[in-house]
Amino acid sequence: MDWETPVDAWYVWLGASIVSLALAGVVLALPTGPPPDAEGATNAIEETTASSYEAASTLEHDADAIRIDGKTVALRNEHGISRSSLAYGQVVVVNGDERLERLVYGESFTTVFESELEDADANAATAFMDRVADADENNAGEWLTASDELTVRQVAVEPDEMPELRVRGTEHEDSILDGRRSLPKEVAATYRGNETPTITYTVTGTAPIEPHIVAPHEYAAVGYEATWTTTHADSDTVRTDLDSHLVDGVRIDGTRSPGTDTERPDEEFWIGVYPLTVTAEFDSETCETTLESATTVDSVCPTATATDERAAELDWIERNDETENYHVTLVVV
Repeated sequence: MDWETPVDAWYVWLGASIVSLALAGVVLALPTGPPPDAEGATNAIEETTASSYEAASTLEHDADAIRIDGKTVALRNEHGISRSSLAYGQVVVVNGDERLERLVYGESFTTVFESELEDADANAATAFMDRVADADENNAGEWLTASDELTVRQVAVEPDEMPELRVRGTEHEDSILDGRRSLPKEVAATYRGNETPTITYTVTGTAPIEPHIVAPHEYAAVGYEATWTTTHADSDTVRTDLDSHLVDGVRIDGTRSPGTDTERPDEEFWIGVYPLTVTAEFDSETCETTLESATTVDSVCPTATATDERAAELDWIERNDETENYHVTLVVV
């Protein structure tokens, strides 16, 4: 029996060893675990966004970095990258903004933005929106180092009080010409809002003329315009006697004139016959309404607030019809 090892056996053993090591290297190079769960992250965000009221959620994850760009959420670790898309809504990453992070972690809006809320010249809602816009610009589409938890919170912000300006004719008397029509001798203007605006009013219409100015018992009318400026306080009503041009009994600067070339003294014509057009100018806006009759009480300026205007520029915040507040979903990764 031949017990001697073939001369080439060690070559076979060496080759087998090399192959084994190579296979082991391939196995070691393969991922040893799954990539992080991006779908779980989008589910947590959507559940929070879908609430009609303020809500919050927390998701534990094993991602080393997270990137959110619009509706796309990506999570990354040593095992790879996973991506998922939001079916609805948007979220803003606020990492790096200490005040917004405090909101996400549960502090109230009144606490975090206390200084703006107490400052009569500040607007807390727009200040909040500005900070969120800055955070979105800094973080959107960027890989951010992640903690072990994704924290999501929907924040609700009350809009500014909508300023309301309402006008109506008052102190009606029967027409001296035919006794049938009721003519207003005054216009009352009421303002409700957070500010004290200076408003310039203009009333235009047709004014009847005293009969003896033209001829006995003869009706005549001229175009009429009156303008006055006043400063309103909240819930303030001013009553303007357009015939003698007094506001709340105090004579003010303004103009009042008939639109005719015929020379007639101002005191010989009345305020005007309905319909009367009332124009209000304030805060670079011009608003107009028409008073059709003695029973008309009309809003002149249902204007947008500063909060409304800022929100209209942003695509990640919207007005909730149920709460009537602005809602936005924020996240800290």
